[in-house]
Amino acid sequence: MGINWEQKGNWHIHGKEVMPWMETRPHYCDRGNYLVKLHYWGTLCREGAIDESDLWPRYFFDFEAAKAETIAWLKTRNLYIPEVSVWTPGLGDPYAAECCGQSMRS
Repeated sequence: MGINWEQKGNWHIHGKEVMPWMETRPHYCDRGNYLVKLHYWGTLCREGAIDESDLWPRYFFDFEAAKAETIAWLKTRNLYIPEVSVWTPGLGDPYAAECCGQSMRS
């Protein structure tokens, strides 16, 4: 069992044309307890806007670190929306906005 492993379920956060979501990994996984994936659309779909250099999906051992690092990435990329970009339980709906169907999934 990974250090600090706890079944937290799925979480998501909305940003500008992006929706990261986090899922709890099985307790026996040794890459991390939590996996954050990324769904994006709009202008972020242009080639090179988000690529393998962004390292999605991302593994984390600590739940709070996963949330904080994802928010830091949103802010660094100017994708953070004050009062909207808040981690929320559940998978969320990346299709709530018009999107091009791009997703950085494992």
